[in-house]
Amino acid sequence: MTNTSKIKILKGLDSSETEMLAKSVQFVFKKSNLSSQIEIVNNLDIELGSNDYLIIYLDEVTLNQLTNQSKNQSFFTVKKYNNQHILLILDDVDVKLLPDYLSYMPAFEMYFRDTGFDEFSNREGLKTTAIIQVIYDMSLYINQSKSKNTEALTIYIGPSDDNTTEEYQKIIRELLHRNLNLIPKIFNPSAKEILDNPAFLNHMLKETDLAIHFIGHKSIEQYPNDVSPAMKINELVADYCKNNKDGLQRIIYVPDENVDIEENTKLKIAQFKSNVQALKNAELVQTPVEKLKNIILAKITEIFSKGSMVKKEKTEDDNVYFIYAPGCENKVEPVEKWFDKNNVKYNISQIDLDQLALLAYHQEKLKTSRGVVIFNNENYEWLSRKLSDILKSPGWGRNKPFQFKIIVGEIKNRELMSKYLDDTVSVIEFDKEDDLKKLNKMIHT
Repeated sequence: MTNTSKIKILKGLDSSETEMLAKSVQFVFKKSNLSSQIEIVNNLDIELGSNDYLIIYLDEVTLNQLTNQSKNQSFFTVKKYNNQHILLILDDVDVKLLPDYLSYMPAFEMYFRDTGFDEFSNREGLKTTAIIQVIYDMSLYINQSKSKNTEALTIYIGPSDDNTTEEYQKIIRELLHRNLNLIPKIFNPSAKEILDNPAFLNHMLKETDLAIHFIGHKSIEQYPNDVSPAMKINELVADYCKNNKDGLQRIIYVPDENVDIEENTKLKIAQFKSNVQALKNAELVQTPVEKLKNIILAKITEIFSKGSMVKKEKTEDDNVYFIYAPGCENKVEPVEKWFDKNNVKYNISQIDLDQLALLAYHQEKLKTSRGVVIFNNENYEWLSRKLSDILKSPGWGRNKPFQFKIIVGEIKNRELMSKYLDDTVSVIEFDKEDDLKKLNKMIHT
């Protein structure tokens, strides 16, 4: 990302811990290619611009401090900020203790298995690892919020529920790394906003290709007499599936039934499995988290390959994919003007995405575009890589030949270029009128 984000971090009771958090944020964001300026603030007597984010680290002590200081309260009362720009790090905080105004903000919960609580150094090491993981998730979240990948599937992730926090966070991390669009944006730890606004849930589901729910044993033990927030949301989504014939697919994760589980819980799980309406369009999964990842990724591949995405930003198959190297924006202007003049719909290869997202975009365009035009800049190693990508496109899901593969530009060394071409690639010299007529005929045939 080229835009620099201003990251403000609220100072906690321990100044050294806050400074360490700031250094960790700076380190991880740099590794994630996220340009940022880090500032520690003493209180919330601040304003947030459109590209500013505030990180608040919360444990039980700092939560009490946050909610009892007048300047902090004024900040939340006046509310001159976007909820999505307040990022919470939760360190062993019961989400039920969060005041309502914090329930609508992106929350990143630290998770670390405490195997040596009495050994302070071990706990500190585990805590540092957990913070780094959370900050990395934040960097992915900020990058994604800056530029939604309109070509990727959209996944609804239900809130984590009692003992499903570890699985929830690992799945979130996996899907973010694959540049999928996640909704809601890792916020809403208490599920309050969804339950208070079912219309908001329906709006999200209209944009959703796959819904994933996390339901823990404690919720199931009280079922059906007491329905937890996660169970209520599952019921709402099941009702949506019943009333909308758009084929929304779902996965419901319930922790495995290990040897320590009580017999009553097993019976309740069996009762939940038999509720046909609650499992509408859903596959109930009880597996280790690594296998859960594979099941989710297989489902995503299945949805994508069947072309069953219900998306508003659908790729237009009649578009041309125009590929050119970074730094050639001025050189390709004549080609783009020619496209516009001759009513050619096209997508360009150089757009403002991070490296991984740009690669996914490139592969998707090679999968769906009807034809490819490559601008020659006399860099034949680069040209060879782009032609190789075209050959790889069937492996990315392309199921039909390109209507045309064309190289345009000023061709200074045709003999050298011919070493990289085959009979399926046409070469057009853009300064020759006859070649432009050929180009027009090929693209509009």
